[in-house]
Amino acid sequence: MTNATDTFEGLRSLLSEAGVSVRFGSERPAPASLTDPAYHVCVFAVAVSILGRRENVHQVIDERLLRFGQFIATRPVLLADVQNAAKRWPRGAMPSGYATEPTILATLQYLAASGGVTRREGLLWAPITGPLMALASQIRVAEMFATEVNVLETLADLSITKKSLGEW
Repeated sequence: MTNATDTFEGLRSLLSEAGVSVRFGSERPAPASLTDPAYHVCVFAVAVSILGRRENVHQVIDERLLRFGQFIATRPVLLADVQNAAKRWPRGAMPSGYATEPTILATLQYLAASGGVTRREGLLWAPITGPLMALASQIRVAEMFATEVNVLETLADLSITKKSLGEW
């Protein structure tokens, strides 16, 4: 037995004592979600569907809003801070650290290069009938990524403007 398997079995035993049924795919540990490209593509899809607006046959979203939404959705502990900061938005902008987060940038570049989205003048255009919006729909129907979806829906209810997202 490997150390990883021992760790998984120990965790399974501990959780079983608490009445929790656990099944691990112990053939390989799961990647950390903050660096997992598949996870980011899923959150990206849901962010475009929730935060974007429909324009003819596309779902359109400001690139800054998408990056911000994805950053907060993948770090839900920051949501309360964002909600508090929203009260100050008329007087100032949010910090712009989200704009250069490498995994979010790589996801955006990948989806643009693969044709999942089109980038034009600071906006992202995703075809309504394309694979990205189909993925978002499947995620919503299967009730996956509930925390991330909840964060994005909360952000959609805030008045996030270009000014509040700052310049970059």
